[in-house]
Amino acid sequence: MNYLLASAGELHTPLGHVLDKELLDVGIIGSVSMQMVTMLLGVVLLLFILPRAAKAIQTGPESDGYDRYVTKGRISQLVEVIALYLRDVMLEPVMGKKDTRKYFPFLMTMFFFILMMNLLGLIPLPDIQNIIGKFTMGDDHWAVIGGTPTSNINITIALALVSFVMIQIHSFRELGILGWLDHLTCGLTKGPKFLLVVVPVIFVVELAGVFIKPVALAIRLFANMVGGHVLLATLLLLGSTFMPEGASGAWSQEFPSSAASQPC
Repeated sequence: MNYLLASAGELHTPLGHVLDKELLDVGIIGSVSMQMVTMLLGVVLLLFILPRAAKAIQTGPESDGYDRYVTKGRISQLVEVIALYLRDVMLEPVMGKKDTRKYFPFLMTMFFFILMMNLLGLIPLPDIQNIIGKFTMGDDHWAVIGGTPTSNINITIALALVSFVMIQIHSFRELGILGWLDHLTCGLTKGPKFLLVVVPVIFVVELAGVFIKPVALAIRLFANMVGGHVLLATLLLLGSTFMPEGASGAWSQEFPSSAASQPC
């Protein structure tokens, strides 16, 4: 809805959905921003939805008969379908049943957290508050909640850091230090002797990949969220430029010579 205000002569940036806004300065501790409030709202929603979904998914008492195996509630059924699909189709073929069962709670927590943050970004909460502020306080930039938290590189980097630590802990538990180092050589130390020449190069490349992969994924999520909102907002603002005068008026201002050459 920012583009509606822009059509009325107000200046708004297409990055309004992805730029963070400081709400409260708390001194040396830092500041409270709009995306932090939105993230807190998402966490509260997850703490409200997921425990209830888990309770509905688990098997009920024997007194319920066959109904005890049926998940009750549409949201709980949706959560169950998503979790089962990810477990059976994506995780177990890659990680195996043992490791999938061990890390399933962590992986589902990360998945539903990112999903909730992205879904909150689809709701035009800042735009609704901008309009409310425009007509109640005369401030068309007023907003205290909204936006897409995953469009903040600090949040995606934090998620990547947590994932990096979990992956390395699992690697050291399964392989040990020597096994972890040997894994970075792609097993070439146990191959033909003439391949030992390239082992240092392979080791450096694989070691760099250990750190590059989580950073690249953090940037990828951040860029996807920013790019999607920028593209959508730019298209809406493009339409808003034609709303006051129409396409012919905007074209004649931009290209007066071609407009004058057109026949009446």
